[in-house]
Amino acid sequence: YVLAVVLLILASIYSFSIFSQKVLAYQFFSSGVRLFNTSGDLSKTETKLNQAIGLDPQDRYLRTISEFYLIKMNDIVGKTNVAKEKQSMDFQKALGNSIDSASAAIGINKADSTNWAQLGRVYESLASIKIAGAYEPAIGAFREAMRLSPQDPAMPLALARLELINGSVEEAKKQIQTSLKIKGDFVQALYLASQIEVQQGNLKGAISKSEQIANIAPNDVGALFQLGLLYYQAKNFDGAMMVLERAVAINPYYSNARYFLGLTYDAKNMNSQAVAQFKEISKLNPDNQEVKTILSNLESGQNALNLVSPPAPAPEKRDTPPIEESSSKD
Repeated sequence: YVLAVVLLILASIYSFSIFSQKVLAYQFFSSGVRLFNTSGDLSKTETKLNQAIGLDPQDRYLRTISEFYLIKMNDIVGKTNVAKEKQSMDFQKALGNSIDSASAAIGINKADSTNWAQLGRVYESLASIKIAGAYEPAIGAFREAMRLSPQDPAMPLALARLELINGSVEEAKKQIQTSLKIKGDFVQALYLASQIEVQQGNLKGAISKSEQIANIAPNDVGALFQLGLLYYQAKNFDGAMMVLERAVAINPYYSNARYFLGLTYDAKNMNSQAVAQFKEISKLNPDNQEVKTILSNLESGQNALNLVSPPAPAPEKRDTPPIEESSSKD
């Protein structure tokens, strides 16, 4: 009887200890996520997440820190004041940690598709920067995730992204169609399909896909801007004006939406409205010389892009938006 009581007490103490560890681990994990979201302090975030995993190595925590190391890799690459050798060593270390964490999550629960998807994401990030040997493990991980979760439209979409990275456009299209068969209103798949149509010069097809996105997400300013830009390219200025006006109404600080709305007004000979748009852009981006030139052109009754394009490419044909949105108050 005494032995039974002692064993019961010891079991209770052990159970309480395990429970306390899990509670403390969750506190460390929550603190790490909160730190990253509020301050972006990578060092402190890494410490907190590792403390959580040390106490309670859940696959959820491991997936999160794997994603964290992907962010850290981007941060390392973006540093210009670090010696190349150190930068390379730091990158390799973060990469190894990201792969190891995702693999450890799979080791804990092989049946969870999100663990395989995270490993796929790590290798996808490497494939996107043309690291040899990254494509095959990425494909393998995403296919396993898709096998485990066949009704998740994000998995064939991930495969579509990989096929685009690999230069297999037609295979990418097939995977996008698979994704849309699972979820017909899957915005991310429609957006990628629209991008492919743009790259292939099929403006009509790109507009059709973008119109679907705008109908599904009528308050998504990014989707509205994309559709407005495509309408502008197709010289459908009435359509561009309607869509871009809505984008600006939702987000008055969206400088690129204002930029193309201003050009649309200019194309429709609505000079005062065009001037008003570029004045607002100038307030948000006071150092942008192109905006100053366009505003000067409009105020003197000239075409908005006089002496701007050429010599620069037409705004709608550039690889990057005309305005850096970091100067706005999004």
